[in-house]
Amino acid sequence: MDVKQQFKNIFGYEPSHVYFAPGRVNLIGEHIDYNGGMVLPCALTIGTYGVISLRDDEKIRLYSENFKDEGVIYLNLNSKELENEYYDYIIALLA
Repeated sequence: MDVKQQFKNIFGYEPSHVYFAPGRVNLIGEHIDYNGGMVLPCALTIGTYGVISLRDDEKIRLYSENFKDEGVIYLNLNSKELENEYYDYIIALLA
């Protein structure tokens, strides 16, 4: 499913921005990496999507396909308390 359509299905409106960060691997030869040899970083076609819509209040609603069972998470932008959950990364980015 298209990430824009999935966002609309979950939150009920169109997203304003879509971002993609590709995954990455390092292609190395035998015994190359620890002997100071060349390493070739390679971007992958799989990665992480971020789909957002800007709000005019202090609320954040998050959803992750990797944590479907948790559903939509509701947070306050001013709350900086980390809870050892996947969304702590988002909170730290916004702090």
